[in-house]
Amino acid sequence: MNHDVSSILVVEDNPATLSLLFNLLDEAGFEVLVSQDGENAITVATTAQPDMILLDVLMSGMDGFETCQRLKACPETKDIPVIFMTALTKTVDKVKGFELGAVDYITKPIEPEEVLMRIKTHLMLQQLQCDLQIKNRELHAALEREQELNKLKSRFISMASHEFRTPLATIRLSGNLLGRYYAKCPQAPDIERKIREELDVIDHSVTQMTVTLDEVLTLSTSEAGKMTFSPVSFDLREFCQTIMTRFTLIAAKTHRLIFQSANKHLQIVADPKLLDQILSNLLSNAMKYSPQGSTILCQLTEHERQAIVSVKDEGMGISAEDQQHLFEPFRRGTNVKHIQGTGLGLSIVKQFVELHGGTITVESQIEVGTTFFITLPLRKEGA
Repeated sequence: MNHDVSSILVVEDNPATLSLLFNLLDEAGFEVLVSQDGENAITVATTAQPDMILLDVLMSGMDGFETCQRLKACPETKDIPVIFMTALTKTVDKVKGFELGAVDYITKPIEPEEVLMRIKTHLMLQQLQCDLQIKNRELHAALEREQELNKLKSRFISMASHEFRTPLATIRLSGNLLGRYYAKCPQAPDIERKIREELDVIDHSVTQMTVTLDEVLTLSTSEAGKMTFSPVSFDLREFCQTIMTRFTLIAAKTHRLIFQSANKHLQIVADPKLLDQILSNLLSNAMKYSPQGSTILCQLTEHERQAIVSVKDEGMGISAEDQQHLFEPFRRGTNVKHIQGTGLGLSIVKQFVELHGGTITVESQIEVGTTFFITLPLRKEGA
């Protein structure tokens, strides 16, 4: 239906009824096509492609039921809505018509107002269906374009990440060599200090860029659905304790780390590599965004066959507005711009948590602190 005037094919072998319908529809502004038998109706419908067919059931020769069946079996006419016209009032006859593909019934004798109302209703439904099909095709095409762009983005990110690693490794090696050579050449103390500072800047910058590349590549891999997920069964309490011990050694002079668990053992089926990255990221953020000397608390609890791991700090906090976008890539809190970061870590954490069928939530208050909650299902191995 892509024209202004809708066309109606009327199939009726009674001349008086045919004339009545022709005049009624013509005065209503429709383009009217007529046929007095089923064979001719199929030919006209195939050639003219009307927007709707009014089809008499009781005709000599091929009746309306057979005509409808053949129309619906033909690719050129199967989508044209058919409204039966009949004096038959038994439910079994109406059911048969609907089973053959008719959209409605008009009972004889013809009531002009009813005919026009039913035609307009089904033409409107047909137009809505056509519009929906067009939108679906457009959406499908847009999704295909987006998928292709995502593939190109993933390939570019992967290529760029690998291409950048070689010069970064060279820069780091050159910095180390300069440091070694310089150590063998005595210089004035102030010059030595300055050179050492510059070499430290190079090393720090290379480290930061390498971390950023790793995060971008990890996020791209996860978004493309290519992240390796290898769940195994292990003791979650012992696992968390090991990570906390590692971070306690790192933060010995800056923060006080505490681990609490009411469970002596808590068996879980998860990917230990991904879970390590989840917890490590949250602990690193807690250290980065909270003052020296403050406490970072990690708790492990169990509730309704779910493990809940929380990481609580006493840091600068996250505003309610920033919390709404916290897990989006490259989004950071408005109060942390003076601290280095890519805004990718929490997005990666969220995707890793969801790979486990879990959820991540946050509670925070500015200048009070932040708590992240990781909820993971305690599934049995192989489930």
